Amino acid sequence: MDQLLEVVFLAAVLWRAVLGAAFGALAAFLTSLVFPALPGAAWFALSFVGGSLGFIWHAGVVSAREAANGRKAEPISGPISFLGIALIGGLWGWLVASAFGIVVAVLTLLVMPSVLGPIFGRVANQQVAPRAIVFATIASLVGFSVPYAVNFAFGVSGA
Repeated sequence: MDQLLEVVFLAAVLWRAVLGAAFGALAAFLTSLVFPALPGAAWFALSFVGGSLGFIWHAGVVSAREAANGRKAEPISGPISFLGIALIGGLWGWLVASAFGIVVAVLTLLVMPSVLGPIFGRVANQQVAPRAIVFATIASLVGFSVPYAVNFAFGVSGA
């Protein structure tokens, strides 16, 4: 029961992410009405995209609130941000690969940072450097390719 209360409290605090995921699931439902053969992973992918946009919305509101209070955000180190982007790229690549295949996943990971980078920069009212887009692209591709590299190197099944 306590765990349920914790989930409800977390959903109340991060309501923007929950709202984004709900709109993503609604978009998946409406898309499945148009395309009845939509795979189940596409439902999860659209909900994931909606939740991610909700988290970005939440982060923008929190950072604007902190900036209004005079606090400046501390920068994140390069290796930590590389690992975070690699984790997100691995998860996103796995979702797209399970729904549409590996080729589409790699193409998505190559294109999405150059599309989403300027959008996130506009939301945050900051200029996004091209090297940051290249950094995000490389990190997400590395995150996606790690399970395949481990499988190739050690012959581990399940990747």
